[in-house]
Amino acid sequence: ASRRIKKLLKCSGCGCLCNDTPTFQEHCSAVEHDDDFMFECEEVEVEVEEEANPEESPYFDLYNTSDQPLSTLFPGKFSVGGVEFPTLEHCIQCQRFEGSAETQAKIMQAATGEEACRIGEFEEG
Repeated sequence: ASRRIKKLLKCSGCGCLCNDTPTFQEHCSAVEHDDDFMFECEEVEVEVEEEANPEESPYFDLYNTSDQPLSTLFPGKFSVGGVEFPTLEHCIQCQRFEGSAETQAKIMQAATGEEACRIGEFEEG
């Protein structure tokens, strides 16, 4: 990551750094300063680290949707302890209700991971 110089407003009352005038005004109304404070600020230069370009990042966003292979909702059968689950979400919800065969059966009958999650939330709530 590269570094660059950024101009910020520094509160003369407490030293807080604000990006712009509206942010400084909001800060001054929210933070209690001493009696001598005159709502003054000074412009300062601060060295900041540039954020990486998302297209260059080695990371990617994960969304918990049924079309994402790394999602708990993705329809991919697998077995744990000899039990076959249609999604990871089915497995997670069944483990939450280990003592209730009735709730586990409802979860296993769910057509999708989303439905299994809703059943688990309903049963818990």
